[in-house]
Amino acid sequence: MQKFFLSAAVSALTLALPAAVEINVSSEPALPAANLVRNSSFEESKTAPWRFNGGNGSIDTENKYSGNAVLKLTGDPAKRPNAAQHIKADHVKAGDLLYMRFAAKNSNCDPDKRPASVAWQVSMTGRNNYLLTPTLPREDYDWAVFENVAKVPADVKNLTFYFCYYNQEGTQFFDDVYIQGGSTELKIDVKGENLQSIKVRHSVTGTILSQKIQNNAFSQTLKVPYFGSYTIEVTDKQGRMTAKLYPENVDANRSGANILQLTPGKRVAIASGQPESFTFELPENVKDKKIFLEFSARCNQTTPVAGYTAMLRPSVNGKVCRAAELVKPLKRSETASGGELLFARNNGYVVYYSNACYNISTESNYCPVSLPDRNPFNFKLDISKLVKPGQNTLKLENVLPARMKKTLYIDNLVLVTE
Repeated sequence: MQKFFLSAAVSALTLALPAAVEINVSSEPALPAANLVRNSSFEESKTAPWRFNGGNGSIDTENKYSGNAVLKLTGDPAKRPNAAQHIKADHVKAGDLLYMRFAAKNSNCDPDKRPASVAWQVSMTGRNNYLLTPTLPREDYDWAVFENVAKVPADVKNLTFYFCYYNQEGTQFFDDVYIQGGSTELKIDVKGENLQSIKVRHSVTGTILSQKIQNNAFSQTLKVPYFGSYTIEVTDKQGRMTAKLYPENVDANRSGANILQLTPGKRVAIASGQPESFTFELPENVKDKKIFLEFSARCNQTTPVAGYTAMLRPSVNGKVCRAAELVKPLKRSETASGGELLFARNNGYVVYYSNACYNISTESNYCPVSLPDRNPFNFKLDISKLVKPGQNTLKLENVLPARMKKTLYIDNLVLVTE
């Protein structure tokens, strides 16, 4: 468990022990869930149980991602290479969620041809369905992580998962494939003093519970997705937050020297009209330091980059962050189409519509060519003039109209001292 505090005794950001709050979490079946994909990182000496079809598929040890090997599909305009694996998933029942995540990279493709693709054919009671999957970029891109959640309409028997690279040029790479799904019973017990509220966040889908705490205690069992992790945040009547990540180290937030996690889980999903707030404490000598707010942000969808919009409005202690606080991305950039992009607008910061965060190719009209890394997803705000010694509050708002039904994904939300 974590209480969010910047120790005055040291120069780095630290986490102090919680006071008077006890959070106990368990699940049945127990988390973390097993990965249903075998040889998911292609590290085994043999390719099985992956099946290669159409030619030009192999295991590559030169273009590494997280380990020593990746899946490689070599393009050929006359061939349709793919790799497939048959997966047992009979614990996934009607109404449950299936989750996929994988890393991908492309080099020297033809952007006018069909991009690489993924598919899962799910065998269910009385039917076989191809469920929704993320669309990959048409242009070249470096390693990026793509994910998708699909609701199954009937009990699942098994599924076949495919990586495809049809009639293309260049080379497509994949690694670290995860497929998980089903439901688990999450049991949460909380007790303490002067408790105000509880919030439960799922590391993939976002907030699943938010309510007041009565009589300084909370006990409830929730049916939840059987993948990812859960952050339980408990706030007392003074606005101080204590949090616990379950299971530990699964989909955890960024950590390191001079870093304070504003929540231990990796993701905050923000719907229109439903702002999220975080409290943190700073020492008396905070005015002698530079305090930065860092995170990645995107407007979630199933397709890659498809434009941008002013969507994110952060505020610290009631003061809205504007152009003066923006360090990354640059305050303005030229796009590959020749237009000018202002990242700080009157109604908020610009966020890209995308299913992943990555360096955008100059082949895309939306590429911010003035950014050295062409990556508009990574944010860094200098909030040194907005914070104060003692308790501080960060508020994050999705300012798009609710009728648009767009969710803002904030990942790896931290404070950093430099």
